[in-house]
Amino acid sequence: MREIHRIGIIGAGVMGRGIAYQAAISRFSVVLYDIKPELSKNAVKQTASLIKRQVEKGALSPEWGEEALNRIETVDSLEAFRECDFVIEAVVEDLEIKQNVFRQLDAICDGEVVLATNTSAKSVTEIAAAASDPSRVCGMHFFNPVHRMKLVEVVRGLQSADWAVEQTEKSGPAIRKRSCPH
Repeated sequence: MREIHRIGIIGAGVMGRGIAYQAAISRFSVVLYDIKPELSKNAVKQTASLIKRQVEKGALSPEWGEEALNRIETVDSLEAFRECDFVIEAVVEDLEIKQNVFRQLDAICDGEVVLATNTSAKSVTEIAAAASDPSRVCGMHFFNPVHRMKLVEVVRGLQSADWAVEQTEKSGPAIRKRSCPH
């Protein structure tokens, strides 16, 4: 099983930035991409604000918060995901858009990289159909607000491989979430 050091996140909206925060405070390097670069920059600002609040509450040390913020890298191309060990998509709930993202990721990312979708409304199987290897696609549904909710739901598509599901289930606790298989 691939060791995870660098997590790619597509979509810098509420869920994407929440997942980026959670991964960064869990000591993962984060690559954050949004089709609208200003959303990525805004996500980093909002993450800095959340970190400041968590430091004020005593939930994070100032050093840990600063390190976490420095672990988030915004990029302007999905090509940067070539170096990621695990990828989570958190774009709008539109099947065509999600399939387009997975088609691109499938061509960019190494075949051992899990491609996870944060969808709560679309079929993981239908999203995975866009990838040439749908076996590495599964669902990883975070709940909002990500930094407060303890669970992450792991959803198997019809063609999801055991290794991909297992990797996704193990990544939940690694980012301080309890994995809940669906």
